Amino acid sequence: MNIGIVTDSTSALNKAEQDRLNVDIVSLYVNKDDKYFKATELSREEYYRELEIAKKTPKTSQPNPQDFQEIYEKRSGEYDALIVPVISQALSGTFDSAVLAADMVDIDVKVIDSKLINFGLEFLVRNLRDKIDNGEELDSLISYASDFHKQIKVMFSVDSLNYLYKGGRIGKAKALMGGLLNMKPVISLIEGELHPIASVRGNKKLIKKLIELSLQSENRKLKRAAIIHVNREEDAKDIKNQLNEENPDIEIYIKTAEPVVVTHLGPSAIGLFTEWI
Repeated sequence: MNIGIVTDSTSALNKAEQDRLNVDIVSLYVNKDDKYFKATELSREEYYRELEIAKKTPKTSQPNPQDFQEIYEKRSGEYDALIVPVISQALSGTFDSAVLAADMVDIDVKVIDSKLINFGLEFLVRNLRDKIDNGEELDSLISYASDFHKQIKVMFSVDSLNYLYKGGRIGKAKALMGGLLNMKPVISLIEGELHPIASVRGNKKLIKKLIELSLQSENRKLKRAAIIHVNREEDAKDIKNQLNEENPDIEIYIKTAEPVVVTHLGPSAIGLFTEWI
């Protein structure tokens, strides 16, 4: 069976990686001043600057079903089936759009709530490509993709919780508490949902805590890691150097966050993803 992969733009995949992995991307949207833009068409650096000075915080929106339908139909003559891992259903309606579109086409489409975002989704896509190239069957791929989030740890921190609050990702009480006493929150993605799990004072302690929590895993081996940041390049390099000292043989990626993720994290954020086997 010839199986294709479709995912969404909150994955960390750039254009060259999309082409190499032969993956189709469906873009989410950013609403700036009541005008909608595909996230894939926005300059990251320019958007970062706009977000810092915006009087009205931009909003994000899921793809519409027709966006997925277009890709499904485009690939229907090339593949027997499509597997479609997308951003956590708890964070976005993208899953619903992808499922609705699956009913509009003849090709067999399997949509997966990855319970992940960004590098977690990218790692899943990379692994699915390897498995497909090795001839793995569709049912096995579905099972693997559905459980893959259990192999990923996600820890991140933001300078301000207001963006997560305005985007509806955390409650007002948590946002207010995060601003008290200049404490820096540590937030984890657990079963697809955001959970504040710690807070520290000072950036050095924050970096230490992010690494400490990310490397806590019983009886498993670290496969690779990735760092996402918004205007925190030096912190990202610091984390990578510290990880390399303890784990010199693993791949470690650094990327800036794409616009949809940035809208909810704000103009200053740092995150660490680890994959375990």
